[in-house]
Amino acid sequence: MNKALQTGNPEVIVALCEELVERGALFVAIGSRSEEELEQLLKFLIWKVGDHRYATVLIEITRITIDMYTGVFGLSR
Repeated sequence: MNKALQTGNPEVIVALCEELVERGALFVAIGSRSEEELEQLLKFLIWKVGDHRYATVLIEITRITIDMYTGVFGLSR
C-alpha cells in the first residue's frame, strides 16, 4: 500500500484498496503502520474522501482506519 500511496494517483490507490478488500487483506495493509505511513494514509483519505468517484471505498477505509487507530491518535509528538 505504501508504494501506491507514494504515487499520489487516486485511481491507483483506490484500485489497490478495492483489490485488498476482495482478497480480505485490507486490515493487514492498514494495520501496523508506522507514524509516517499512517500520516501518509490519513492525508490521502482527507484529500480524496469527499471525491464522489472514490467516496464509497474511501469512506469505508476511513472508518476502518479510525477504528483501528483510535487508541493511539494524539499520543505522538
